[in-house]
Amino acid sequence: MPTIKHGIYQGIKTTVIEDKQQIMSSASLWFARGYALDDTDAQGLSHFFEHLWAGGDDEYTKAKILEEYGIKANAYTTAYLTYYYHVQELDNLLSSLQLLLNNFDQEPVSRDKFEKEKNIIAQEKVNDQDNIYKIFTDTLYANTPLAYDVFGNLETITYEQYIDYAKKHYTKNQAHLLIITPDIKEIILDSEVNGIDPFVSIGFLESVKSSNRLLPTSDNTVEVLFGYAIPNTINLRTSTTLSILRTALANFWTSVLLQELRIKNNLVYWIDSYSTVHPNSIDIQFQYKIEKEKLIESLQIIYNSINNLASLITPQDIERYKTIYISDAKTQDGSIYEIQSFYGLQLPYNDGIHITLEDFYKDIRAISYEEVIALAKQFLSSHIKSLVIKGNLSEEEWGEAQKYI
Repeated sequence: MPTIKHGIYQGIKTTVIEDKQQIMSSASLWFARGYALDDTDAQGLSHFFEHLWAGGDDEYTKAKILEEYGIKANAYTTAYLTYYYHVQELDNLLSSLQLLLNNFDQEPVSRDKFEKEKNIIAQEKVNDQDNIYKIFTDTLYANTPLAYDVFGNLETITYEQYIDYAKKHYTKNQAHLLIITPDIKEIILDSEVNGIDPFVSIGFLESVKSSNRLLPTSDNTVEVLFGYAIPNTINLRTSTTLSILRTALANFWTSVLLQELRIKNNLVYWIDSYSTVHPNSIDIQFQYKIEKEKLIESLQIIYNSINNLASLITPQDIERYKTIYISDAKTQDGSIYEIQSFYGLQLPYNDGIHITLEDFYKDIRAISYEEVIALAKQFLSSHIKSLVIKGNLSEEEWGEAQKYI
């Protein structure tokens, strides 16, 4: 079983996880900033910071140094977190850590570098404008911070805003360092503590006004994305139950649509499921493509199955789906990248990092049929739901489609 230690490392709140099954090590820095936490007059600055902090003006030189140490590096911005990671062999962990932490001491990026990066981000924004998942999130969480644009209003963001934002939010006392290593003796903490204080402080979602959206195309194939959200203070048990519910519904609907709409005749091209866990909400989404003439029939099937779920999915089904989920998760979670995300994304919870992957699998095995059905009913009774369709639909067809979600 992994060993977990909390403490301070070079002035930063740190969690070290020893996982002897790993052959690589990981060092990642997590900041409690993201597009949902950006200041209202500076939307998009967390994404700017993701681009600029680790690179700066000497981006090429830094890239060469990372390459010399065999370090794979990347960064991401989520709704509530910005994080940077290095993955490398154990022998290079301490060097990698120092390279990562050196970013705190670098000079602020130049105005020229900032403007060049703004052009790169502007192109990212153009490329992302037709992203159906982003559009779905905007409609599902309308009028809330979760609907904000990760790119922000590039025309109004200034260099001075960026410098002030970085000085205010991206400091050592607002960071959390997460280290995963096969040998914990490599890391000597300056001091140790029993746990780390809550990393992100956010309230409940309020004034959610979900909407539906049609994205016209000239194609006769229709792409459907629909889903539901529950606002709440979410715990990991709920998140685990969500994982099973998503697996259950995805497998169930795939088999139903296969039988009822004859996927083999190309009436349904594929169906997939997704879920997102935020510290104050969870959502579940389903996506598929279908020929236009079968759209309404597919929505009717889904609507009927949703409203009769308790009679259509049995306890034996849930046990089978739990086995499927654990098998899939163990295949995916074997990589250091997935493990790093698993632990890091626990940081926003009030109880912080406190479960291992094995604990997670035990939780899945312990979840009951009744818990899964109760969560499904919670979703179905929620007023936060949205339907997004890409397709060449008439106004009448679009109106009919919205009746079922």
